[in-house]
Amino acid sequence: MTIHLNGKPYQTVGSEPKISQILNELQIDPTSVVVELNSGIIAPDRFSDTLLKQDDRLELIRFVGGG
Repeated sequence: MTIHLNGKPYQTVGSEPKISQILNELQIDPTSVVVELNSGIIAPDRFSDTLLKQDDRLELIRFVGGG
């Protein structure tokens, strides 16, 4: 299945992966990102039960420290 991840096509593993699975595939710590799905923010406690569908638009916004 193909979704759009940060504006680019991304081939997922499985037919309806969850957000938590995508973060795991990309080796991203769920506490270090804000997730937007189809223009709506998804709360971290929903990552493991939010299913993705064909052509969904997923944006991962990472926190970056600096000084």
